Formats: sequence, structure tokens, C-alpha cells
Amino acid sequence: MPLPVGWTLIPVVAAYVGRDGSVPVGQVAFDSAQIVVVDGVVVVPRRILATLNATGAISAELPSTNDPDISPGGWTYTVRELFEGGRPAYAIEVPFNAVSIDLATAIPVTPADQLPPYTDAPHDGTQYGRQDGGWVVFVSSGLALGAGPPDALTQVNAAGNTLSRTGYTIATLIAHAVARVNHTGTQLAATISDFALAVGLYITAHIAAVDPHGDRAFSVQRGNHTGTQLAATISDFNTTVDARLAAVDAMSFKGVIDCSANPNYPAADAGHTYVISVDGRVGGASGPSVKAGDMALCLVDASAAGNHATVGANWALLEMNLDGAVIGPASTTNEYFSVFDGTSGKLIKAFTAAQAKTALSLAKADVGLGNVDNTSDANKPVSTAQQTAINLKAPLASPAFTDTPTAPTAAAATNNQQIANTEFVQGLIADLIASSPGALDTLNELAAALGDDADFVGTMTTALATKLVKASNLADLTNADAALTNLGATTIGAQVFKAATAAAIRTLLELGTAATTAATAYATAAQGTTADAALARAGGTMSGAVNAADQNLQRPVLLDYGVTRQALGNVSGATTINLESGNAVTATTTGATTWTFSNPAPTGNLCAIFLRLTNGGSAAQTWPAAAKWQGGTAPTLTAAGIDELLFLTSDAGTVWRGFLCALDIK
Repeated sequence: MPLPVGWTLIPVVAAYVGRDGSVPVGQVAFDSAQIVVVDGVVVVPRRILATLNATGAISAELPSTNDPDISPGGWTYTVRELFEGGRPAYAIEVPFNAVSIDLATAIPVTPADQLPPYTDAPHDGTQYGRQDGGWVVFVSSGLALGAGPPDALTQVNAAGNTLSRTGYTIATLIAHAVARVNHTGTQLAATISDFALAVGLYITAHIAAVDPHGDRAFSVQRGNHTGTQLAATISDFNTTVDARLAAVDAMSFKGVIDCSANPNYPAADAGHTYVISVDGRVGGASGPSVKAGDMALCLVDASAAGNHATVGANWALLEMNLDGAVIGPASTTNEYFSVFDGTSGKLIKAFTAAQAKTALSLAKADVGLGNVDNTSDANKPVSTAQQTAINLKAPLASPAFTDTPTAPTAAAATNNQQIANTEFVQGLIADLIASSPGALDTLNELAAALGDDADFVGTMTTALATKLVKASNLADLTNADAALTNLGATTIGAQVFKAATAAAIRTLLELGTAATTAATAYATAAQGTTADAALARAGGTMSGAVNAADQNLQRPVLLDYGVTRQALGNVSGATTINLESGNAVTATTTGATTWTFSNPAPTGNLCAIFLRLTNGGSAAQTWPAAAKWQGGTAPTLTAAGIDELLFLTSDAGTVWRGFLCALDIK
């Protein structure tokens, strides 16, 4: 989980370069053993590492050391430069109000650990020093850890001068030192110093090799004693060794766990090891079963106490009590039986079904099948209960069902031997009747409507044969004169009807030339005025508005035309663009506006609205729900400026397609 938000993080930076211009390779470590409580959360110590990049720079964020939200405050970080040529360890504070910290200018809170100068004078087992290439330590036995690899020892003389490299190993040194520490209290302090120094350098060289100038010096100093220190001094050394072992997660015995009451796992770090003392479960009642002698090993640092569901993944359980374990062959055949091999109860072997049958020597009576015989299927008896049940079943051939049997309803178009139930039949009838009126939804009603005529088609054919043929246009009339007379035509009417030309009709009506004279020749004064004001079919100039009432104006050629502008002025709230007032619209937004478009052209005609809107982005614009925009989102308009928009519809306003033509026109 992340650090509590109340703890301030401060950036820490640094840059390193060798005197020869090379870039060092390694890390900078920030350590603190301080346990801190923040916002009710206990934060345990962890090393923070920053790796040098290709330019030798590092950057890290360190929780501040004096943040008012932490307890306790006022502690420090130990900075260790883990690369060749790095400075000795030093401590720094990280103030919560700092902008950042540069290690190049940081002032250590405490001086760097400084080792005494190297000496080759005669020694008494307490001297130590440093030379180029590594630490050189002198012990009273005449053996020292040389400047070479940590597994090589160098023999020195009484004057402290190196003589030669020998075959001694670190193990030999430790064994020697341990033997000398196994004392009765009469040895000199230098004897204990030898042991502390040897073990300290072994631990330092093999476990803390990444810390060449930090805790190694601490371990050496604690070995460099005169015998007058209190026990706490050597305890410091022990604490250092314990810390180093913990840093590499070495296994460390922490005690026993009585599992008779199904306890939770304890809080632990990686390497902590417990032995089960009493059988039971660990990690709560739902945890795994364990036996006395089994081991529990923690795999994760800072593992909290808890049950198996929450922290069980942090632990490994080692089964140590194998007294009751059962073993078997290395491999076997799938689905074979397993049986004990011998009487020890600890060996099993594979067993086939045939072997099991032979070993068991089963008879049919042994398994409750004493009445079973090998009667053939055709001769097997049927019990009375079975026969009664069979008698209740209908035969497959011509079954006669009772009560209300059901069957699946077939699809309407089914045409096979599937059973048609009443639902299927009613569906077909409903489809046949469709939406017929109630008086004609049965065959009897249809027959009555046809006059119960079994030969209705023949009757209708005979009746239609006596009728005129529409395509003959009355040419098939038997007696046209009689037809005209029947229609009420007089003799002159019949003659007009039968006249071949217009001139013949005018003659019959005695119209003479009057019928061919233009009507304007007989116009009244009022009629003459109307005629004079009429627009000539060719040429002429129109004045006044013309309302075409949504009618087509076919094949016009327009020249020098304009579109009526509808000026709405300042608008806000509900605003309607009435297309009968003009298709070009201007308006200025003074507040949130909800637009409505009315009276578009009928469906099938393209209708357009051109809107020039000022300050449209200064307030919310709610367009009609029918307005559709590119990408599904209305454009963002100019808060102080002019935008031009175009709306098109071809379905009488069901859908208006909106376009942003120009934005913030200057």
C-alpha cells in the first residue's frame, strides 16, 4: 500500500562523476531504523535505493524527518554511496518544508565515520587500518584478512608486516577465533577482540559487501576494545550481525507455536522460523493442519499477524513429521486400485480390477444381488407394479390419449408429419381470417355474402358479359341515339355530341365568329384594369410579394436574387426561428437560449436555415432534439464574436443536420 498521504515527500537529487571523467556505476542508499506512526499507520524501516543513471545522476523522494504529522520526528537518514570512490556514510535531515535537497550541498548532521590511520607498527591484536585495494586487519594469531578476495588470508609477522598469502580460509579463521573465545574468563580482552573482529569482517565481507564504508566500520570498532567496555558494547556488535542477517533474510529461529487452539500466524519478517509444538491448525480454524515438529517459515518482510486467508501466502509450511507417511511406486496405470503392500501400513501398490475381484472372491449375494440370474432379455419377468405402469401408457401404433395431452407447437410454415395442436390450428385460422370484419370471418358468412351461389364465378361472368367494355370507350353501344335520349339529351344535344369538329358545333349552336373572338375584346372597365395589371407571360416586372404556397417553381433561371433576412436581435430563453419569416437569421445571445425551428418546407424538399449568431459561446445554447452534428456533439461557439451556422432538412424538420460554417469571424 502507498505511504499515508499526510507524510510529506521531499525530492533528493545528486550527480557524481569520476576525476577522470568516467561515470560511476552503483546506487545511493538512504537508511533509517526509525519506526514512524502516520495517521494511525505504523511505517516500518526500509532501505530506499536510487540507482545512478547513464550521466551519474540520481533522484529520489524521501519522507520528511520532521513532518508535524508523524511521530516521532527529528530523526535522520544515513546516506551510503554504494559505488567505487563513494564517500563514507553520513547522516542528513529531510525538512518537510524543503523544496528539494542536493546531496552536493547537503550538510551532514553528524561527521562521517572516520577510521584511524593505517599503521604497520607492532600490534597487540587491536590495530586495524585501511590501505588501497581493501581493508587490512591484524589479529593476535598472526592472521589477517588481506587486501585481495575476502576468502584469502595473509600472514603477518609480529611487527605487523605482510609476509605471504597462505591457504587459510575464512572458516579456519572463524574456527580458530571461536576456540579462543571458549574461555574461562581468564583470557585477555584481545582474545575476545580477535573473535569479534574475525566474525565482524566475515559478515561484512560476505553479507554486506555492498556497504564498504558503513556498518563495516561499526563492526570493526566494536571488535577494537580493551576489555573495559560493558557487555552492551559487544551487544552492539551482536545487534549489527543480527541486522545484517535480517537484511539477507537468513533463517532465524524465533520460537514455537502451540496450534491446539488454531492460532493466527505471528507478525514476522522474511527468514523468521517457528517450530510447531502441538498439533492443530495455523492461521485460524480454516488454516492448514500441522503436526508437532513441523516448521513455519516467513517469506515476506513485515508480514502482519493474521489468518491464512489474509497472510497465508507469506508463509511456507515444512512438514517434518513423516512417521505416518505412506509411499507407493514411482508410477502406475490410470484407474488402477491402490492397496497396502505388506503389514507396515506405509507401503502401497497398484491393483487391477481383476486382481481386486480375485482377492475379494465376491458372490452375488455378498452385494445384495442374490436374486439376479442370467435370464435373457426376452425372458426376463415383469413385476406387477411394472406391468401396471406399462398399462397406463398408450401404444406407439394408433395411441388413444385421454385427459388433455400436449405437444410442442409447430412453426406456422411447418408442413410435415408433426402433430398439430390446437394452438397451431388456431394460429393458422387467425392468419387465414387476418383482419376480416366480424361479419365475414367465417365460411358461412362469406357464402351468405355471395348469395349462397355455388357457381358464383359463372354467375358473375354471365352478368359481366352484358356490360360495356371500359376499353371500348362506349364504342360497343348498340344504339348510341337511344343512349343519348336515355341520358336526357335533346335532338340538338345529340347533334352536338355527335358533331365531328368544333366548327360544326359552333354552327349547330349558331355562334358564328363570336366564339373565336378574344375575351379581352369584351372586357368591362373593371376587367380591363385587372388585365392591364396582370404579368405578361414574356417580359414584365413583378412588384409585391408572391406566395407560392409550397408549390414547385419548375425550371427557373434566377438572376440577381436575395434571401429574406429574419433579424431576431437579442435572444435568450425559448426562441423560435419561423421559416415563413425568412431563412437567413441573425441574433445576439444575451442568455441561455433554447431554439425551435418551425414551418420548414414539406418532406421531399431541401430546406435551409442560415444563422449568424453573435456571442453564442457566452451562454448555453440548447438546439432542437432533431439537430444532428458531426461526431454527435454540438460545436463550441465564440463567447465574444460572430459564428455562422447552417441547418439543413429534407424531411420537414424530422432531422436537422447542423454545420459550423465559420467560427469567430473577424
